Amino acid sequence: DALIKWSVYVNYSVEYRISLCLVVNEGIESLDEITEVYSHPHAISEAMDFVARLKASIIYTQSTSEALEKIRGARNRAAIASRLGAETRGLKPIMCGIEDRPNYTRFLVITRRRSDIGDRTLLIFSVPNRPGSLYKALKPFAERGINLSMIYSKPNKQSPWGYDFLLETECQLKDEKCNEAIQQLQQETTYLKTLGSYKHIKIT
Repeated sequence: DALIKWSVYVNYSVEYRISLCLVVNEGIESLDEITEVYSHPHAISEAMDFVARLKASIIYTQSTSEALEKIRGARNRAAIASRLGAETRGLKPIMCGIEDRPNYTRFLVITRRRSDIGDRTLLIFSVPNRPGSLYKALKPFAERGINLSMIYSKPNKQSPWGYDFLLETECQLKDEKCNEAIQQLQQETTYLKTLGSYKHIKIT
């Protein structure tokens, strides 16, 4: 909603790998000593295979930071959190990389000036609520061989059954075929905002 409301644009996209650790107090050497595991539900779900093997009780917290505070001084307790979070609190990451599969989160660097150069372009648009409208909106990109790396929908506050779509394309605004596709997209939309082109960086 903020991207729609304010005159801001995307300058960089950073994809960062999140590695989860099993965190304990100093002096714990064996996983057999752990009877309780604390963490946020999302972190637990991302490491469920590992947690199940511990045969410990799962206790949910509001955040991974809270989980780290809950285990302080308790030999039988462990938390699932980041290495940095553990080490800044004087706790011990006994095992890291315990997530079931590689997990990434993305950050967008926002500026007030739009860029036309980069390897990706971000768009927000709405289409009429009728059959085939989304297909018609995306067709211009397929016809020009432009890959869509992400599409995300959210309810539109202006219309009870309408949706806004956040679309990331693998093209830059300075390219003619990218602009042609966006111009055709605009003909099929009730709202369109171009959030600029940017470089996508992946940190593992």
